[in-house]
Amino acid sequence: MPIQTLLPRSILLLLTAASVTVPAQADEEPKITFETSTGLSGDSNVGAPQLDQSTGQGDIALLLGGKIQLDVKPANKLTLRGGYEFNQTSYQDFDAFDLQTHRGFAEAEYDFSAVKAGFLANYAHARLNQEGYLDYTQISPNISRLFGNSVYLRAAFVRTEKDFKTDDSRDADENAGRLDVFFFLDDTRQYVTLGGEVGEEDAESDAFDRTNTSAKARFIQRMPLLGRDTKVRIGGEIEKRDYDAVTPSISEAREDRIVSAESDLEIPLYGPVFMDVGYEYRDRNSNLESADYDEHVGSVELRLSF
Repeated sequence: MPIQTLLPRSILLLLTAASVTVPAQADEEPKITFETSTGLSGDSNVGAPQLDQSTGQGDIALLLGGKIQLDVKPANKLTLRGGYEFNQTSYQDFDAFDLQTHRGFAEAEYDFSAVKAGFLANYAHARLNQEGYLDYTQISPNISRLFGNSVYLRAAFVRTEKDFKTDDSRDADENAGRLDVFFFLDDTRQYVTLGGEVGEEDAESDAFDRTNTSAKARFIQRMPLLGRDTKVRIGGEIEKRDYDAVTPSISEAREDRIVSAESDLEIPLYGPVFMDVGYEYRDRNSNLESADYDEHVGSVELRLSF
């Protein structure tokens, strides 16, 4: 998991539909779940991509995380969930890039039989080196439908607002459309997800106005190991950012192309204890020198879920 990104991996997975949410049964009591995690990460190029900053050097970081979630089903066809999540990344040498995020989230879904309609809201507050860095608000109404037992389709409108605390010119609003398709090869034990998004971002400064397009693919496999399921996930993404205005330092409109590949392994150890091992490679191609670099990020975490 790239620990220098703004949002923790669990947020990204939720917002990009990397997993299917299975609602509780109508006769179930409200359910509260807790998670806590700790681990280490190595980043070959520490930086803050949202600010177009990179050190060109690697470092080791301590990872800490926690999450609480409440699932409620007040009516037969209505499912509600919400919670709070905390993540902390503390580097050994580059403490100026220590990242802390706080996230609150809420979701509602109603089953209309023909389709399901949902609404997702996220608010994240990020701190860089213990100072306020960015507030990130996102809402996403969506509709979804399961075709037979093998294809699940979800379409969403995504509204994002970014409030940078150190650079008001980067404050921006984005409206985007997103489509995700899930192909179940062996129920939820093996499936493939394909997704795409197109959006327009309107920033406080015309220099940061841009069009964003992306496409991604994921393969998820659950396999038995010592009587319990081990989860494997591999995937890749291509993202394109085309800026509207000419960037003075390069005398042309900025263009970014980001290609990434990732893999994750979730290993059950004992009872509620899991080990998560992840690796991600990002190749950032840009005609702006400060945004043109690549990086390798690896992580190992122990997670307690109950």
